[in-house]
Amino acid sequence: MRVLLIKDRLRNPRVQGHAGAPGRNRTCCLSVRSRTLCPVSYRRVAGFPVYLPRYTAPSVNRLTAALAITFALVACTSPLTSAPPPSPLPSPTPHHPVASTLLQPSDLPAPLTQCQGSGPIAGYIATIKSANPDLAQRLTKQWNDLKNLGATEAAINLFAADPSACTMELAAVGNIQSAASLVVAFAEQGQADRAWQAGILGFTPPVPGELPPGVARGTGTGLGPSSWTYDRTPVRLACWQKNVFVALVVFTNLDATAFKAGTAAVDARLN
Repeated sequence: MRVLLIKDRLRNPRVQGHAGAPGRNRTCCLSVRSRTLCPVSYRRVAGFPVYLPRYTAPSVNRLTAALAITFALVACTSPLTSAPPPSPLPSPTPHHPVASTLLQPSDLPAPLTQCQGSGPIAGYIATIKSANPDLAQRLTKQWNDLKNLGATEAAINLFAADPSACTMELAAVGNIQSAASLVVAFAEQGQADRAWQAGILGFTPPVPGELPPGVARGTGTGLGPSSWTYDRTPVRLACWQKNVFVALVVFTNLDATAFKAGTAAVDARLN
């Protein structure tokens, strides 16, 4: 029996030169049994080649790259290396209330007295309505026009040597010494500049290049590019835009020194 088995194996070309399982693969087709089990199932003899699955170790370079990416991600998300939060922007300095920017008694020469109704523009209009209804009506329309241009607040302060000048139109007080200041605040600087160009209470900037005697416009006034002044006795006037404000200062029958001092005082309060 042993001799016959050896002859049979020699006649089978598929197993010639190998010592292992008898005959051919029992499935008569492609090898589906794991070759590593053949020595156990068919009692293969020592020396028969055993086919083990090939194991390929991961590439060292690929592993190194993966570790480098991992460490980079950890470093980027680490709270120790994260960028500090941006510092908040500083809050803008609030603008002064218009009432605090007007002419004050200390800005004027004696013996001028503050007129009744000085303060918010609406209160002034109500005060003069009975004494000068026409002027009150014009001021009401002019104030509404300014509000349509973006005005949010306005105040006026008047001083006169005679109370009769308190209810008269600005720059039309005859030979009475008087001083008046009006400041209008707007929501934004662009609105203030457009209102200044359109005119305040009927005082409209002169056309550049067509300046009559006593009139100056622009930086030559000392009040900035959006400014104009009129200086012809007995009236001295300045109107200018600064930040969100438009200011109007009118002096009558007062000298140039008092006018410049009063105008500079108002300008310094417009922040």
